[in-house]
Amino acid sequence: MWVVFLVNQIIFMSFPDYFYYHLVWFDIPLHIVGGFAASWTAYLFLKQIKAEFKPSWLKFALLIGFTCFAAVIWEVYEFYHDMIFKEFVYQAGALDTMADFADGLIGAILFCVGVWWKGRFASLPFVKGG
Repeated sequence: MWVVFLVNQIIFMSFPDYFYYHLVWFDIPLHIVGGFAASWTAYLFLKQIKAEFKPSWLKFALLIGFTCFAAVIWEVYEFYHDMIFKEFVYQAGALDTMADFADGLIGAILFCVGVWWKGRFASLPFVKGG
């Protein structure tokens, strides 16, 4: 999550004409990567505390829920950033915010599918780390 924040601050804010205006589409992959990173962070935390979930879907629901929470925090950050620095506007309205949430959710779902896929085939010899 911090990586996405730092990329935002260093790259997008350091150029004089805010090339983010010229690469509006770049918002989509950044939010997808942010959702993926938030789910990965939650997954590593759950793995660190050795959390076990008997219905396996509960772990995925928790990962997606954490990603939604992170997305809300990020959108609040974007809103307050717009209020403080009025020359650079992130929010294009409610539709943009909902699209950002959907992109983050796509990243979380991609991560969950990857975890499920790896777990499904963990017993095969060519899949490492189970």
